[in-house]
Amino acid sequence: MSVFQEIDRKKANLFWHIIDIISSIYPFFGDIYQRHIGAHYREEAKNLDFSNIKSILHIGSGAFPITAIVLADLFNGRIVTIDKNPIAVKIAQNVIKKKNLAKRVEVLCGDGLSFDVSHFDVVIISSCSVPKEEILTHVFTKTKDTCTIIVRELSSEIEWLNTFVKQFNMILPSGELSCCAAPNLCWNSLFFQKKQLKKK
Repeated sequence: MSVFQEIDRKKANLFWHIIDIISSIYPFFGDIYQRHIGAHYREEAKNLDFSNIKSILHIGSGAFPITAIVLADLFNGRIVTIDKNPIAVKIAQNVIKKKNLAKRVEVLCGDGLSFDVSHFDVVIISSCSVPKEEILTHVFTKTKDTCTIIVRELSSEIEWLNTFVKQFNMILPSGELSCCAAPNLCWNSLFFQKKQLKKK
């Protein structure tokens, strides 16, 4: 990934971090955020067959775990969301508690580079998760066969992502969704299916 790509990612990550913090402090703003961005995540969830899903992992919770909040309204199974920043995790846990979702959603301190992903039916990787290449490699290689993997990525980085994924022959693209929070802040949700490799 180039220096310019890293700069774009850092700017986007800073934006989402600020939005998360504000949303966690001010419930009114959090409700707006949840409705606006949550609508995109609901569209994303329409591509999932929840009847065959028992557990979902989201990597990159942030201080306002909007993905887990949206999923809790749509899915009755196990929802785990992780972040490597312990401060963000503590804030997110408080948000989940205030929304009376503590029995439905686990917010854990964990790193996408090493967290045990092997038991989940769906893994969602936030666009803010870094280092992206290493996290993708971990998820692609350590998830179980038939796992659905959703990768959110800045629209400007989709070509890079598609090129990177091609080196993993057990990961098959299965769909794509474009989303925009603002004119200059767009991302894509790319859906992948992990297949079982035939033994020679």
